[in-house]
Amino acid sequence: MERHERSRVSLGANPVLTRRCALELRKLPEQHFEGVAELFVHAQHGRGLVAGVHHAAFAARVVAVAVAVPLTAAFLLIDLAYFASNLFKIPEGGWFPILIAAVIFTAMTTWKKGRQLLGSRLRAGSLSLERFIASVHQRDIVRVPGTAVYMFSRPGATPPALLANMRHNEVLHERVAVLSVLTTAEPRVPVSRRADVWSLGDGFFQIVLRYGFMERPNVPEGLMSIIRSDFGFDPEDTVWILGRETVLASDLPGMLLWREKLFSLMARNATPPSRYFRLPPERSLEIGIQIEI
Repeated sequence: MERHERSRVSLGANPVLTRRCALELRKLPEQHFEGVAELFVHAQHGRGLVAGVHHAAFAARVVAVAVAVPLTAAFLLIDLAYFASNLFKIPEGGWFPILIAAVIFTAMTTWKKGRQLLGSRLRAGSLSLERFIASVHQRDIVRVPGTAVYMFSRPGATPPALLANMRHNEVLHERVAVLSVLTTAEPRVPVSRRADVWSLGDGFFQIVLRYGFMERPNVPEGLMSIIRSDFGFDPEDTVWILGRETVLASDLPGMLLWREKLFSLMARNATPPSRYFRLPPERSLEIGIQIEI
């Protein structure tokens, strides 16, 4: 029992993936997972130590290499022997939590890699806001009353939804705000540091809202906190326009085809951005874009 209590406490210092996999390993009786789970936790501790040594100062590296690394290697050898003695329990039921952990690990890594590929594809065809505004001056674009807020994760870049709207409809609102929501490393962000606004001219604005990692963004409320003479937010006169990417599996380099199809399925079932950012559904529009990864 003491050994299990220690492993439970140590899980709090590991990444989310470590906790999820270790907890899955603990769902079967003790005789099926005891050594496997503890080795996994201890190996992650050793990995964290190596990562810390890599980013430490030179003097700290010397101390770590001379003291901590040999101790870690010695304990790892003991854990490996303990792990080998428990391999015989895998056919008796230990395979099940390992299978569950492998499925969770595959889904999480596929989502992370897929988001990276999707972001790189979007960046490849992106256009800076300055160049986009300059192109608007060169064309006879119809401007309609009201405010349109286009949400995009990269400040300074033109949202794909805005480009698609211009390309197909050739119409813009009198005021166009490009909004980026960023998550900071602090748990909560004071209202005084919530928003930054830049006027780009000709009715265009770049807005950045910052939220802590423990906060759930409320974008309409964040825009209401902006007090500027040249920018006023009226919820009844604003339409929210978001891009809806349809991910298509392809032969492009990146991931295996079956993982691309898995990511496409996960993306279709993800929480809509309008719900996550608490946008009013009756004033939200989505412009669909197909992207191959």
